[in-house]
Amino acid sequence: MRDSVRESPLWRPKDNLLQGVEGIGLVASITLMADLSELGNLDRRNIAALVGLAPFSRDSGLMRGKRRIWGGRARVRAALYMATLVATRYNSIIKAFYQRLLEAGKGKYYQSL
Repeated sequence: MRDSVRESPLWRPKDNLLQGVEGIGLVASITLMADLSELGNLDRRNIAALVGLAPFSRDSGLMRGKRRIWGGRARVRAALYMATLVATRYNSIIKAFYQRLLEAGKGKYYQSL
């Protein structure tokens, strides 16, 4: 698979761009290209909704429900979660943000948000 991506004039530039982000490796890059073809064509809010990371409200009339994330493309979400784990170790900005989340009492799951 790696050789196919590297030899393709269509996929190589996208792969290089994705892997230029700290934490994104070969597996995450290929997963994003294969399972999220809309990447680059939609804005960040629509991408977050497609992946299942955008909080949706459960409001009805005057009742204001909880905001939860659900649904979406599980393989993309899992690849982004693993990339975030790597980035918290090697990217100082993401590491500082992650530490602030932990200090605020957020669970480790929130790091992928």
